[in-house]
Amino acid sequence: MITFKAKATDGEIINSALSPFNFPAGEAHTKREERRELEKVEIAIIQPSPSSIHDDLFQLAMWSNYILRTSGETKMVVVIPYMPGARADRGLPFGLEVYTEFIGNLLVDQVIVFDPHSEVTVSEFAFASTPLTPVYSSQLFTKPYMELLTRDHYSGIIAPDKGATDRATQVAEVLDIPVYTAEKTRDFKTGKLSGFQLDGLPRDGRYLIVDDICDRGGTFKGLANAIDLPPSQLELFVSHGVFSHDAIEELPNYFGRIITTNSYFPERFLGDGVFKRVDVIRLLLEKIEDFT
Repeated sequence: MITFKAKATDGEIINSALSPFNFPAGEAHTKREERRELEKVEIAIIQPSPSSIHDDLFQLAMWSNYILRTSGETKMVVVIPYMPGARADRGLPFGLEVYTEFIGNLLVDQVIVFDPHSEVTVSEFAFASTPLTPVYSSQLFTKPYMELLTRDHYSGIIAPDKGATDRATQVAEVLDIPVYTAEKTRDFKTGKLSGFQLDGLPRDGRYLIVDDICDRGGTFKGLANAIDLPPSQLELFVSHGVFSHDAIEELPNYFGRIITTNSYFPERFLGDGVFKRVDVIRLLLEKIEDFT
C-alpha cells in the first residue's frame, strides 16, 4: 500500500494533493487534486503486502516523475519502513542493490527506513548517493511509542543468534535489562537449522526475543523449544512481521505475546489476541529533515 502525504508550512503532516491511480489496463499514474498546489515537502509512504510491493514501487516512480517535472523546489521524502530486498544483501542476484538503485534513480531527497536487516542497506544507499535515515527498533522502545512495555515487564532480552546481538543489545540498554544470545546449530550439508543453544538463562521471569524479520517463524519456534519456557514467560518482538504460511496460527503456541509494527501489511488479519501491532509510521515521520 502506498500513501501520499505532505508536510505543511507549520510542520503538520497532511494529505497530499497527489494520489496514486491506475488506468483500466493497469498502468500506474499520479493525479493531483484540483485547485491545490504541492507543499514544500511531499511524502510517499510504502507499507507493502506481498501483492502490492512492486506496484507500490512503480507508483512511487510516477509520483517522483510528476514532482520533478512540475516543481523544482519541492522536496521528496520516501518513508519505506520495510526495505525490499534487505535480506538479499549478498549473493546473486544482489537483490538489495537492485532495489536501492531503483529508488536512488528517482532522485528523492530523503529515504527513511525502519530497522534495516544489515548495514549493507546503509552502504548501498550511500553508493547510490541517496540520503538515507535508518531508524532502529530500539528507538521504538521509548515512550510514547511502546507504552505497553516497561523495564519491569521483562527480566531479559534474547537475541536468536549472533547476528541479532547488536539489535537486541540496543533494546536491552533502553530497558536497562540483561541480554542473552542464543547460538544456532546448522547442518552444513543441507543448510537447515538443527537446533539452538542458550546457556545461562534463569528459569524465572519473562523474556523478550528481539529480531528484525519474521517470515514463516521456524527460527523462533525452534528457539522457543530450546528455551523450554511456557508462553506466559516468553514473548517475541519483530520489526517486520511477514508471518507467511502457518506462522499466524502456530506462533501463539510458543509466545504469550507477539509484537510487531505496521511497517509491513500481511494480507491476513493478525487477530486481536496474542498479536500486537505498534505504529512505527509516526516515529518515522518525525525523522523528516528540516529542508528550510
